[in-house]
Amino acid sequence: MKKSIIVLMLGFLTMGYGQKKALVDSLKTELRSAGSDTTRIQEMIGLGQAYSLSKPDSGFYFIDKALDLSEKMGYKKGKTHSLVLKAFLNREIGNLAQALDFAFKAQASAKENNLPLFEMRAYNSLGIIYLDLNDYQKAIYYYHKARRLAIAQNRQENMYGLDVNTAGAFIRMGVRDSASFYLERAKREQKPNQSTDVFFIRNLGSFEALTGNYNKALAFYDRALDASVKNGDYRNVASTCNRISRVYDLKKQPDSVIVFANKALEAARKGPFRIMILESAGILAQAYESKGDFKKAFEIQKLKEQTQEELYGTNNIKSIQEAISREQKRADELRQSQISYENRIRQYALIFGLSVMLIVALLLLRNNRQKHKSNTRLSEQKQKLQTALGELKATQSQLVQSEKMASLGELTAGIAHEIQNPLNFVNNFSDVSMELLDEISDERSKKQEARDDRLEAEILADIRQNLEKINHHGKRADAIVKGMLQHSRASSGEKEPTDINALADEYLRLAYHGLRAKDKSFNADLVTHFDPNLSKINVVAQDIGRVLLNLFTNAFYATNERHKREKDDFKPQVTVSTLLHDGNIEIRVKDNGTGIPDNIKDKILQPFFTTKPTGEGTGLGLSLSYEIVVKGHGGNLSVESSEGNGSEFIIALPI
Repeated sequence: MKKSIIVLMLGFLTMGYGQKKALVDSLKTELRSAGSDTTRIQEMIGLGQAYSLSKPDSGFYFIDKALDLSEKMGYKKGKTHSLVLKAFLNREIGNLAQALDFAFKAQASAKENNLPLFEMRAYNSLGIIYLDLNDYQKAIYYYHKARRLAIAQNRQENMYGLDVNTAGAFIRMGVRDSASFYLERAKREQKPNQSTDVFFIRNLGSFEALTGNYNKALAFYDRALDASVKNGDYRNVASTCNRISRVYDLKKQPDSVIVFANKALEAARKGPFRIMILESAGILAQAYESKGDFKKAFEIQKLKEQTQEELYGTNNIKSIQEAISREQKRADELRQSQISYENRIRQYALIFGLSVMLIVALLLLRNNRQKHKSNTRLSEQKQKLQTALGELKATQSQLVQSEKMASLGELTAGIAHEIQNPLNFVNNFSDVSMELLDEISDERSKKQEARDDRLEAEILADIRQNLEKINHHGKRADAIVKGMLQHSRASSGEKEPTDINALADEYLRLAYHGLRAKDKSFNADLVTHFDPNLSKINVVAQDIGRVLLNLFTNAFYATNERHKREKDDFKPQVTVSTLLHDGNIEIRVKDNGTGIPDNIKDKILQPFFTTKPTGEGTGLGLSLSYEIVVKGHGGNLSVESSEGNGSEFIIALPI
């Protein structure tokens, strides 16, 4: 039975729709009669995958069967794989809230059952879903998490796919240099059997379109479309046709825009792939309107609005927020469970230590009694020394406790000061919003002819503005609390051989383009002097990356502040260099920004001390960086600066 199903699956992608339907009906009958074992589950999962981009309903049929059987058998791998595919299928048809929920469940299941391959796939799915939600930074964050797992598992084919996805995110953001970097790396990782990969070819076309090479873009899109049609892949047919129509729109060829957008809409409806429907409907509505065909434009506009409501309506957004909230709650519970476990370990260690001390004390007592019989004077002197030692330990404990309380008081005062400001804003804007709601309620209770529509619109605009302020300051408070938790929590990462040059280069790009994504007007010269002879050293790459990201972000902030003052007379520049010096690898981050005044140089590494305006910094970045470098890696973090002439931070890591 297994062999027959595998043979049928090999020819699946080359079949027409009628042949595929007949095949699925036949396989349903065979699977019902097959034994309930893991082989059967894997075969159903394979069929679900095969149908995911052409007939999602059939894909759901097989994946649901596989998930149900895996749960009954307690087959963790099958359950996790099915959850990953449930997330993928829901995303394809536009059920983004359910897609998020299943992706979070898949990641948790993979983590719990030590299945790194499926944890990587779950992170990749989360990246794709957040891309559909237009949260590009979050998408790239999850792609990077997935790639680290792929590297750890030495799965080059997955590294290639994740680089293709990351390039696509940067293309959507309009960041050409980063998109080019990831496309080139994907090209180097590509295997011969991936040369016709639709996603890679289409991203090459999108990159050419981004740079204005429209004919080259259309050539790549044609290749991607041919491969999609050949595979019966309606989802990618729709996606590729949409991109072709956008290029023709840029070339001012409206007839071609309409032809390919209609092809995209036709393919998208076969899923239905709602995200593709929304995109093609938007293109068609604009194209028909520009040609003066307002009737068709109106019909397509209705389809666009209906699809947009299905995807991003109030209920769906609420469901998405609830899914994210549930995952955050689960993560918090897991973190609390870890803390409880660590506390228990400490308690056991304390009990063990006390037991050892008790045994030692009993042995000493016996020896003391024996010695007392032979030498009373020596025993008395020893007793005095023990008494003095006890008093010394008590005094030492009191001093340590006093120091802890002093530090706790300082930390508490800093937290209270930092968090009170955003909370005051939240409370004030909430009170004002309540009053505005009362006003609009009074206005709407009037008769229609007495109501002031303009006043209602102004009140609603004020309420929206207040809610944006509440959201902004709530995020400020959230950032402060998260920073505090990070500051108090030691890293649990393991050290591994790391290429410092590659790490510094990667985080320099991430920091620069992260700032560029927020402020398109910001530009800076990036200068690197990397020592090519540096050997790899054992560090926790994630923690050192966090340090570098913080230093780069501070450097860009300082140069941007100086640029605001001096305008075109000043050119921001950030220089990063590495070298071997006195048995250490040094990483130097230098900027030509505002510099640090002499009177605050000694304070910049203290928790919650910041020179940034209220709301733009929590004052924990350099403090955390110092702890990671000095306490976590036995290195050193120092700064050289003069006010008005820039700063240079120096990280020294022992080899």
